[in-house]
Amino acid sequence: MSRLLQMALVLSVLVWVAGCGNDRPALPVYSLDGLKRDLGSIAQTGDGGSALEGIKYSIEKLASEKFAGAEELKKQFSRLEKAGNAENRKQIAGEMLKIVEAPKPAA
Repeated sequence: MSRLLQMALVLSVLVWVAGCGNDRPALPVYSLDGLKRDLGSIAQTGDGGSALEGIKYSIEKLASEKFAGAEELKKQFSRLEKAGNAENRKQIAGEMLKIVEAPKPAA
């Protein structure tokens, strides 16, 4: 084998091995704190993006835990997904944030 071909092979193996590290971030854990963070971000910026997916799963988790405002959050989330512009997303996310942050009565 030519020296150039050997170097190319070694380089490609090194690149492949370097890409196999386990430094990927852990999968997100959906939680009340995560929901507050994502809704707060949308309420400020109006950007939806990938935060919407996290919000969806956080609401589902809260619903399974019998969170008092879960059903209302589901309704509002449907509106949030369909919002046509940043201003509407800001408003809806702000309303949702109020539901999440409202103090719950003692059981």
